[in-house]
Amino acid sequence: MFAALGDIQFEVVGSPEGYESAGAYDFAEQRVIESKPHLQWVGDELERLNFELTWHASFTNPGAQLALLRATAVQHLALPLVFGRDSAGSS
Repeated sequence: MFAALGDIQFEVVGSPEGYESAGAYDFAEQRVIESKPHLQWVGDELERLNFELTWHASFTNPGAQLALLRATAVQHLALPLVFGRDSAGSS
């Protein structure tokens, strides 16, 4: 399976089930006089994805892709993450 994070291309190691997703919910504590605090939901946290990836010289320049990933992280850019299969349908 191949993927792209903006212009950064990579191969995902394992199957489509080979990544983890985690979400969370944010609550604020509201203090109350002469009573226990109440919790108030204030929103959902961002979803976090963890997966292994591979850069292989057969389809990209690994050093350039790593440099691009690091430069993107420093710039704090939000990029689209797209998963797909090669044209032969194999992963």
